[in-house]
Amino acid sequence: MRRREVLAAIGASALAACRSPDLRGVALQFKLPEPPRVRIETAHLLQPLDASMLGLALESSALVDPAFISVENHGLVDRLRALNRGVLCVGGHSADMTLWQLAGGAAVPKPYRYALDEAAVKRLAGFVEAVGSTLVFGIGLAHDDPARATREARAVLQHAGSRLAAFQFGHAPDLYVDNRWRPSGFDAQAYAQEWATFAQAVRAGVPKVPFVGPEAIGPQRQRWVSEFVARCGDQVGAVTVGEYQQAPRTEDYDRRRRAAASQAVPDGTGASVDLRSIVAAARTRGLPAWITQAAWLERGDPADTLEAALWAIQTFYSGHEQGVARICFDLEKPGAAGPMYHGLKLVAQTFGGRRVATTASVSAQDAKDPTKMKVPDNLHAWAVLDARERVQLVLVNRDRGHSTDVRIAADRKLAGGTILRLTGPGYDARDQVTFAGATVDVAGRWQPQYTEAVQWVNGTGWLTLGAASAALVLFE
Repeated sequence: MRRREVLAAIGASALAACRSPDLRGVALQFKLPEPPRVRIETAHLLQPLDASMLGLALESSALVDPAFISVENHGLVDRLRALNRGVLCVGGHSADMTLWQLAGGAAVPKPYRYALDEAAVKRLAGFVEAVGSTLVFGIGLAHDDPARATREARAVLQHAGSRLAAFQFGHAPDLYVDNRWRPSGFDAQAYAQEWATFAQAVRAGVPKVPFVGPEAIGPQRQRWVSEFVARCGDQVGAVTVGEYQQAPRTEDYDRRRRAAASQAVPDGTGASVDLRSIVAAARTRGLPAWITQAAWLERGDPADTLEAALWAIQTFYSGHEQGVARICFDLEKPGAAGPMYHGLKLVAQTFGGRRVATTASVSAQDAKDPTKMKVPDNLHAWAVLDARERVQLVLVNRDRGHSTDVRIAADRKLAGGTILRLTGPGYDARDQVTFAGATVDVAGRWQPQYTEAVQWVNGTGWLTLGAASAALVLFE
């Protein structure tokens, strides 16, 4: 649903237009239980927020169920089509555990766990077309041989055709030693050499389809990406990584929050700070950087909670800030419109706009001192201008237990201010999460049911942002 439809649905047509057509800046001040306060100024325009930046990710193992990835699964097709106009990345950890064209009736041999055949690929191709996205298809590298991979690639190309955006070989090669798939000493240089040999063999069978990689995910992924770009950058169309965040245990969360309150340290749970370096490495070869699988984990497995939804919102905008061109989110159970789906629905309302630069300061007195500017832990904000240069504010409070007041001011007069909240029973909620008081239906449709108005006092607006919640604020 686009902005015009949202405002129409909530009866906001009476909001007054701004007096001045020029936007000089928007300032936010967050009144926290423990200062500092935040000030955000939109000083200049940044990159547009295009719908193609948002993608979705599926494990290769999802293709095994013929009833799931199928054009006949109308609910799933409708929900993904309503959200995703970018790319569908199929692969992940199970790509390296999936065997191509196992003989009929034979048991899947170790170390594989799954088997795909041409019928599964044909179903996937129809599904991708029905959703209206393009496809990045992952082929196992850890155990596969190039001849088998070439046969698989040819089948995917035959059925997906122009919907096929790229092939990706393997997942998380920087963890192959940990998984005991490579001997000790297997490093970024050895991987780049192996990848180049593998890719050269497959290229003979699919000469025109782009390759992407390396989808490194570990703590040393920046080094792996740099080595890969240096040795293989001329053979790929994009540089890829995975972005995983483990949900902190309660005791770890409380300890980090106490440290943040006293030292203003980063919360460490948004898009990783090394993404900027990864983007820079990709650009040395004129390549975009993609996150081909982004997932919130609990005890090592993807989880879909309200906290995951807040992380997804933060990761999307933080990734955009750092120059990432595409982010594909793993929804854990894409057959249901869970909390993360609702969070990405909030993000989608800002597509077609243009993000504006933001700064922050730890106190009102420090607002003029750029050396002291920082966003407080767990509280995040982004400003966007829509096509008509109206201000949209995205606010996220990652604090599990504390709400915060937010004061809003601008360099021009802002009118109205309609608040659409993303809320749930608690940070760990897996259901009863709503956006603007409504849930997404089985077909991916959403209509706002409950909104609030920003309160204005002497030209300054304010609202309260609840614990573990987000809000989209629309101004006229």
